[in-house]
Amino acid sequence: MSTPLIVISSKRAETGKTTLAFNLAAALLKDGYTVGIHSEFTEIFLQKRQELLKTNTGLKMPRQLTKKDLLSDNFGDCSVVIADVPASQNEAFIPVFSKAHTLITLVQNRQDADWRSDDSYLNLIWTAKKNQAAAGIRYLNWIVVRNMADSADEEFGQELDKQSRRLGFRSRPVLENREVYTHIKEGFSVADQLSCKTLQMSMADVYARRELLILADFMWQHK
Repeated sequence: MSTPLIVISSKRAETGKTTLAFNLAAALLKDGYTVGIHSEFTEIFLQKRQELLKTNTGLKMPRQLTKKDLLSDNFGDCSVVIADVPASQNEAFIPVFSKAHTLITLVQNRQDADWRSDDSYLNLIWTAKKNQAAAGIRYLNWIVVRNMADSADEEFGQELDKQSRRLGFRSRPVLENREVYTHIKEGFSVADQLSCKTLQMSMADVYARRELLILADFMWQHK
């Protein structure tokens, strides 16, 4: 069985892709996966995490992967791989999209999910789906997540549900807790905190950890 490849992307910058990528990586490490990750910020994250390891031996380290590794399926002994794709490089990563097991698309407002027939991001996904079909892959596990969005915006949620039926993705509720996810700037995630003696945990962290683990479980549930 091939290594599951999770691509995290969006049609524009600043939607929280990198934050989610490293939080999700930490959650999967916690679940016992050996995680490889490609991101522009992997080296910084690993340096911070290596410092934390001195006093938190329970931390597990993800493996750093390059774009070349992704293109050549050079994943080593990783049991799951995460690719954090900058919006400006979506087109350059079409071969990676075309090999994805799961695609997580982040949206923050209705404009992000206004996918019309001439939308470049939507056409990128269609290209990836066609490439997968040609390779004998049955379908792309496409998940759309409202991140840093207004959870009370019911019309936005209803619009996503309508789009999901039209375009074939699965929609997740809003990732509501925002600030605590930025622990990744210090090399750790809310998913790490229970097993690390020097990391303090607030109630907001507890809520965010549960939210993150629910998303990880949802990700493996095929439509």
